[in-house]
Amino acid sequence: MKRILYILIISIIVLVGCNGSNKATNAASNSAQQSDKQDVAQIVFAAANEDTTVVHTDGVECQISVVLYYAMGGAVADSVNAAILNCGLIPKNCLGSCKTEDMPNRANDIAKHYVKSFLENDLDLPYDNPQLFFDAYSKMFFGRDSIICYEYGYDSFMGGVRNNYQMVSLNFDLKTGKLIKLKDFIKPEAEGKIAELIVADVIKQFDDCTSLQDLQDNHLIFSEFDPYVPENFVIGKDFVEFIYQHEEIAPYAVGFVTAKIPYKDLEGCLR
Repeated sequence: MKRILYILIISIIVLVGCNGSNKATNAASNSAQQSDKQDVAQIVFAAANEDTTVVHTDGVECQISVVLYYAMGGAVADSVNAAILNCGLIPKNCLGSCKTEDMPNRANDIAKHYVKSFLENDLDLPYDNPQLFFDAYSKMFFGRDSIICYEYGYDSFMGGVRNNYQMVSLNFDLKTGKLIKLKDFIKPEAEGKIAELIVADVIKQFDDCTSLQDLQDNHLIFSEFDPYVPENFVIGKDFVEFIYQHEEIAPYAVGFVTAKIPYKDLEGCLR
């Protein structure tokens, strides 16, 4: 297995970016590097890249790639890395030490896990000579104040009838390394109002919708659940983006459902 280790060292600022797969959808891709400047605590990031092609016993090839950004040095870095590893998308057997020196091994473990999964599973191929792949990516960008937003996700097609997309966003206080959870960020009594704002923004994304009922009838969005605020969110500079996973509130064909709410509309809702 080919291993590449990228080290990005910055004295006072974080300058990070990562390019994932050219197969990823717009919602789950990282087609361009993102960078920014902000006065925050000193921190250093590196990226471990695992890339390999594995051949099944029937001769079908699968390209497996993992790009894993991680923090380097000290307790703050360990806290960030621990949250990354426990984001919910990394297989349990790939979890281990979150120390800087061990994080490249975690990327290697992830790649090995999916190599093993591909080799051991019976292939269910929808057509001859399909392009099979597992592509895990990560990226970071500055959000509001001293917050850095971290995204980990993957796009894969390893048999079956369709791709599998998953993505999770994490928000970190760079001064402490603390993971900011939804309950830390919004007031509990504001969830109803925020849910209404989310629905209003999603409605605007569809020309054939003017109401929640239209979303439910025309696109089956929120057809099985009352609107709610997802745990997956990005604390951006100018807005908060709320993100629902594939098939979380809508059919697969709809894709990721997202809503961007400006801070001016969230007055009184945030802690």
